[in-house]
Amino acid sequence: MVKITSKRVGIIALVALLLITISITIIQPTNSQQDVVRIGFIGGMSGWSAEFGSYQAVAMAVDEINAAGGINGKRIELIAEDGKCAAGPAITAADKLIHADGVKIILGGHCGPESIALAPIAEENQVLMLASISSTTKLPENRTYLLRTSSADSKGAEPVLGALRYYNVSKLAVIYEMTDYAQPIAERLATQFTAAGGEAFKYPYLLDNTDFKTIIAKASENNAQAVFISPHSPKTQYALIKQLREYGWDKPIFGNDQAGQTLAFAESPELQEGIMFANPTFDEGAPKTAEFTAKYCEKYGTNGLPYGVWTAESYDAAFILADAVRNVGEDPDAVNAYLRGRTYDGASGIITINEYGDGERPYVLKVVGPNGEIIDYKSPAS
Repeated sequence: MVKITSKRVGIIALVALLLITISITIIQPTNSQQDVVRIGFIGGMSGWSAEFGSYQAVAMAVDEINAAGGINGKRIELIAEDGKCAAGPAITAADKLIHADGVKIILGGHCGPESIALAPIAEENQVLMLASISSTTKLPENRTYLLRTSSADSKGAEPVLGALRYYNVSKLAVIYEMTDYAQPIAERLATQFTAAGGEAFKYPYLLDNTDFKTIIAKASENNAQAVFISPHSPKTQYALIKQLREYGWDKPIFGNDQAGQTLAFAESPELQEGIMFANPTFDEGAPKTAEFTAKYCEKYGTNGLPYGVWTAESYDAAFILADAVRNVGEDPDAVNAYLRGRTYDGASGIITINEYGDGERPYVLKVVGPNGEIIDYKSPAS
């Protein structure tokens, strides 16, 4: 018979107590975990896509939400990863946020290529993602878990086509960057222009190309009466417009919304004067917009918002997501259902997220003024 001493009983009891304590420690979340809402961010934090200002806008929004008491008393912990406006880095970022950090709600992507790559990951892992600066038409239509504040850029074609009709343009040069954002815009416009009886000459170029002399010469040789440019990066935008001016191009220049972004032309705004571009409605003088712009410029030392409506949209998305979590908690399905069909009035204007998870707002034609200011387009006859 084995004799159990009181000393041995004490040791066994102590070990059992330690095991129970360890088990409870593992199972129970720490106080710090209980007191925070963990939200991921995937967007451009380095390279040219960092110029969108999306991370800075989101970080500023999170600071403001936390300063006002957070979400139901919980502080937002923002875990940010650099998506670089490219599929590979965005996928790597999502894998880290989902599997290493255990995040269930993500602000991102913050450009078309990121969001296209992230959509199937959101579905597979049932993680709620709210994208901004993602107007691409290449997002899957049947997606469930990736929503966006952006309106599809297909709506931008009609204002441009209307102006082309006014100028009696029958031959159009279409110069575009081959990315998931810029290419569909250009090809859709060319198709619609051709369907209306015009002739479109398409000139695609590779990402980050900066030599457009041959393309511009060919467009001129084909007697194009106007040009539609669809750049993606500020670098190619600047090089293309500068070389059009150097060539002596004196016909109308139209473009996508990137063509109208003024950040790259701070030292030479005259190069951009007169460019007409489609852009979501955006009133820079609206009280919420003006307040956000002033705070952003003071905090980051900029002269205006680096990417206009899109920077403001990223800021709004953080508040939209916080509102959802405040009302329905952190369950991705509950947040998903809450967001659909709601309308928000933010720094970027009125945003409606429709039943399909897409942002809705109309596109209008804008023109760049002589000092880089963005003004409403008015036809010469008006």
